Amino acid sequence: MSTKQVSVEVSDEGTVRRVFNPSQKFIKDWERCENKVHLKLAYVRYIASVDTVAQTFQVAIGFDMSWKSSPADERSWASNPAKFVPEFVPNFEFPNAKEEIKERREQENGNPFKIDVIDGVSYNFLRTLVYLKCMERYELYSFPFDVQELTVTMDTSFVPVQKSMFVPHLGSLYIDEEAAETNDAGPIQDGDPQGGTLLILNRAFCAIPEFRARRVVLEFASRSGGGGDEDNEDAFRWSQVVIRFQLERRAEGFLWRIAFLSVLLAVTALSSFALEVDQLAERQSLLITLILASVAFQYVVQSELPQVPYVVLLEKLTLATFTSNVVLMCLVSLLSTNLITEDQDMRERIDFYFAITYVIWLGGSVVAFFLYGMYRRRFERTKLNMGALGLKEYNNDEREDSAIVVSGDGVCKESLDRSPDGLDGFITFAGKALE
Repeated sequence: MSTKQVSVEVSDEGTVRRVFNPSQKFIKDWERCENKVHLKLAYVRYIASVDTVAQTFQVAIGFDMSWKSSPADERSWASNPAKFVPEFVPNFEFPNAKEEIKERREQENGNPFKIDVIDGVSYNFLRTLVYLKCMERYELYSFPFDVQELTVTMDTSFVPVQKSMFVPHLGSLYIDEEAAETNDAGPIQDGDPQGGTLLILNRAFCAIPEFRARRVVLEFASRSGGGGDEDNEDAFRWSQVVIRFQLERRAEGFLWRIAFLSVLLAVTALSSFALEVDQLAERQSLLITLILASVAFQYVVQSELPQVPYVVLLEKLTLATFTSNVVLMCLVSLLSTNLITEDQDMRERIDFYFAITYVIWLGGSVVAFFLYGMYRRRFERTKLNMGALGLKEYNNDEREDSAIVVSGDGVCKESLDRSPDGLDGFITFAGKALE
């Protein structure tokens, strides 16, 4: 089934221009690029230390890269393969990495670089391994029924796409211009695919006991600074590779360690109804002890979570059980002070109704928690069918995540005021305050 890939747009002046889809925009940059760096394979050795509180994770990735050799490269390789270094070597960085270590891995000739000839064309090959500790802002509203994305972003370092960009190692792609005229064209592959596997995640060595690795999304992009430069061919754009690991949290441990024990504390409060209505001191002593235990349990829950500006799903259950104990103590105290009625039989009957209501409330809270948790799990799993754009829109809030830009025309008024004596010379710039 074909889908509409290319369309036309008419401006207010009546000018008609072609509108390309994202893959075709990428291929246009690809066709003009001087050094196309093919990622033959990204081999993810392991993912480890997913720290929800510190909002970091560790990952080790090996990259096999190749790009066309220059005549000087071929001469250098022929003269001394062991000491061969290409004229051009791709430079890259990881902007969301807190710590990074790069290693160039020796190949069979003892050199991380080598040249191979494929279909009569010489290519430089490089094998590099990176160890990263990356920052990741987790979205935890559905905790512990959440699905998380761990993102590794790799940028070319201050190099425009005209000079160098990362591309998939799947042969040469191009736009079928003749088919594009019918608005029915996608990217076309020229020749047979070369090395169909782009990425491998070795789940056997992943030390992430709280999660199951479910899916990986690999994105090749040519980025611009935004602000309407996406379609401007003269704007500065750089190459970027984004790897998103999608992990589904194993909820069972949290349900047993936190949810079950929290509910157990609330159930224990029912023992207060075994005491006589007049035994106010004994009832209050028992319930206050349970309330203090619930408060301590809140610290256990907080130790599992970062400081987020919202209440996660598991916290709602612990808060519900805590509130139940507090309300129960208030009602029991009120009943024991004869403020409701002085009739002993009526007080005992009301006490029985309190017990039944407490059981129904507590049972309803637990059932609601698990039903809503199942709903949130299904909702979170919809992310396993999203592409890079959908995940970006889901995880990023434009109001919170848009860049703060300080430009040259943002001179502060203080820099232009007539200066009193005793001030050093200065000029200050500020960006626009965002809501």
